[in-house]
Amino acid sequence: MPRIFSITNDNKQVEKKANFFSEWFHLYTTNLGINHLFELENPLSLIDKIIYQLENNSLDYAFPYLKNYFSHEYFINDMFLDTFLTYGPVSKKVRSFCVLSKVGEFKTWYSENGDVLDFIEGISK
Repeated sequence: MPRIFSITNDNKQVEKKANFFSEWFHLYTTNLGINHLFELENPLSLIDKIIYQLENNSLDYAFPYLKNYFSHEYFINDMFLDTFLTYGPVSKKVRSFCVLSKVGEFKTWYSENGDVLDFIEGISK
């Protein structure tokens, strides 16, 4: 049986990225149902999802998604994001967000912390 991660392409960078993705996908699918601690997310993928929610959805709709993303271990445990120079100011905002339980509280929080998107976008650069 041919290996799934033997993709070829004239552009070597595309080939390398495609094979990396296919190897990661293979690794992930072989761990489904076996290793519940195996993580597919990474800090930058979560940050991209947060940015998408804040830029494209209403605050009412975005709240449950943001609650889920910000309560991820990557944001709760600072050791994962400490290496990003711009994470310091975001850390306090994330902690204050995590205690919110209602959309109304989130709207108030967001009006007071509207610059959070700028800080989060700074992490992803």
